[in-house]
Amino acid sequence: MLGFRGLIALLSSRVKRRQSAFATLKGNLLAKPNYQFEKRQKDLAKKSKQEEKRQQKLAKKAADENDPATETPDATPTGETTPNA
Repeated sequence: MLGFRGLIALLSSRVKRRQSAFATLKGNLLAKPNYQFEKRQKDLAKKSKQEEKRQQKLAKKAADENDPATETPDATPTGETTPNA
């Protein structure tokens, strides 16, 4: 036969098991963060931002090449020669 303490221990272990089972079930029902999705979204945003910067640099470079005002003039204009001293 179980004594008083044995009976209390048996009942408390059953209660703990029920509570832990409920806590496990409750834990599974809560939404968990999806870190892989967040990381992928962050990486995609970073790549798109880098691509946008690259396109802007290419456009600026092309505009600078086509704009004659920004070109540096040669030291001697075409057709002229420097006199020999």
